[in-house]
Amino acid sequence: MKNRKQVKFLLIGILLISITVGYAFLNTTLSIKGTANIESNTWSVKFSSITSETVTGHASITTPAEIITTTSPDDTVTFNVNLSKPGDMYKLIVNRKNAGTINAILDSYTVEGLEDTSDYLEFFIDDPLADENYVDQSGYGNLLSKPGLNAGVENYIVITLKYKEDITESQLLKVTGEKDIIVKLNYIQRFN
Repeated sequence: MKNRKQVKFLLIGILLISITVGYAFLNTTLSIKGTANIESNTWSVKFSSITSETVTGHASITTPAEIITTTSPDDTVTFNVNLSKPGDMYKLIVNRKNAGTINAILDSYTVEGLEDTSDYLEFFIDDPLADENYVDQSGYGNLLSKPGLNAGVENYIVITLKYKEDITESQLLKVTGEKDIIVKLNYIQRFN
């Protein structure tokens, strides 16, 4: 019986040694070595020029549109227009350029200053780089498609401010005065 136990222990020991040697023999380490080159890129989406300003009806331009370039990443376009009667309209065509190396996309825009004017004013942004189904009638940043502005491309956007035509007497502006409107265009990187 003692011999049988010794033989069992000997066989178990040989089996364990065989498994350890077999594992070590069959175990392999794979290494992957490579190099990644990262190039320098720039981000620069800016207004480049005013193409045209037009008025319809009794509207008048009191201060022509002007691009104010700053050292910050944000440029500003300013203008002053007088919309005096229903149907008056101001249309500004401004060029923007992607002078950077990264493709950009107009992700959204916000409009400040029109919150209490929806009864008598309409605001639109039209982007020709949008697809054919692009129709933004909301005027408040709900883009239905994503226009792209590739690196090195210059193109325009059309900004329209209109005194509504089909309004009732109760919707007419009761107080004459200036209205400051701020539109912020938010461009992000396009990945295709």
